[in-house]
Amino acid sequence: MAPGDADALGDIVDGDVVGVVELDVLDGVQDILAGRRGAVGAIKREMNNTKWFLFAIGYQCGLAYLVSLCIYQIGTLVTGGGFGIWTVVAFAIIIGFLYLLFRPYKESGSLNVKVKGMAKAR
Repeated sequence: MAPGDADALGDIVDGDVVGVVELDVLDGVQDILAGRRGAVGAIKREMNNTKWFLFAIGYQCGLAYLVSLCIYQIGTLVTGGGFGIWTVVAFAIIIGFLYLLFRPYKESGSLNVKVKGMAKAR
């Protein structure tokens, strides 16, 4: 695929697995590196705790890896690369993401606030 090729997407759909890998790598680089330096500095400054700062960075990198895995596996499946255990894992991750996105809202039944007692606390 040459840069500026008008039929680049068609090449990917027709079975050019290298195109899927290029899209996957591009997605991973954008998620982890592009524009995140300022965000990393802001997270470090706002959290003011090294443990939570490292957890947040690890969470972002892990989420980027999961999304990249799903893009690669589904793209490989669509272009005729085959069905394997990692494709099953990718579908399970997508189902998990969709569940978290569309799960029903549960009202908390254990939150009890006494308004009269709060007024005297000041």
